[in-house]
Amino acid sequence: MVAPALPALEEQWRRARSQWLWRRRLGTALLLAGPLLGVAALLAGGYGLVLGPLLAVGGLACGIVLRRRTDIDGKALRELLIAAACAHIGDLTYQRVTARRVEFDHHGELGLVPAFASALTEDYFQGRYRDMGFRLIEAELRGPGRRRLFHGLLLEIATDHVFTGRISIAHRRDEEGRPLTGAALLGTPPGAPVVLRTDPMFHRRFDIFADDEESARALLTPGLRQALEHLAHHLGDAAWQAGFAWGRLLVAVPDTRAFFEPVSARTMVFDPVADGHQVLEDLRLPYQIIDILHRIDPETGKRARAL
Repeated sequence: MVAPALPALEEQWRRARSQWLWRRRLGTALLLAGPLLGVAALLAGGYGLVLGPLLAVGGLACGIVLRRRTDIDGKALRELLIAAACAHIGDLTYQRVTARRVEFDHHGELGLVPAFASALTEDYFQGRYRDMGFRLIEAELRGPGRRRLFHGLLLEIATDHVFTGRISIAHRRDEEGRPLTGAALLGTPPGAPVVLRTDPMFHRRFDIFADDEESARALLTPGLRQALEHLAHHLGDAAWQAGFAWGRLLVAVPDTRAFFEPVSARTMVFDPVADGHQVLEDLRLPYQIIDILHRIDPETGKRARAL
């Protein structure tokens, strides 16, 4: 599916890299020649006293602009790799929905994301896995003045967990109990704090908020708490949040990097194999979480006794 289009794409990238290398060499020459010509003009006197600074500043400015590296346009490879990844995984559809409004009200009600004025949706995936439907969205939420408040993945999974009310579980600290970067940017959770006195180690990393404390305690069984700790291990030090409401598990994972984008577009080295693996890695989140909810280790595919 991907291979027939690769030779033409590789040739386009080769030409783009060649043009950039030529501009970089020219920019380097101007960086060196501009100041030298400026000094020579100053030493010549006369009009050189005026031209000298202009030559020096102009050479430096042009050199810097020409040497500036720009990413190769990876749109064609990106679309090809995403289509191939969806076909490889199966039962997964994709839409590029920058201009389409997607509701994030549930994430906002659970305090999984900050209050925002506008949303820019970039990628929308929808699928099923182990009889659970899900949607995975890359989104950017902005406040007044178009200031970016959140960028990352927003996930919604239909579950069979019965829960009355709303609950938000925030991963705010690392294994040593130190605050994670970005934890202060999370939204306002619903209800009041809930403390599980029988599991202080869980509170070392997580904060729990709910508007129905009794139902929250019933929901947070040892198995589910261990599943959340397992997920924290897989996601590393991201200050993510999860919530249960309306028969849904909602997850928000903030990250500043661009998801589903060819890494080689920045390095300017054509590597579709590595890019394809990265796209698949970015798409793993809902499958990892659903595996964990089924007490299956997402790395090995085997039932994890620890869960």
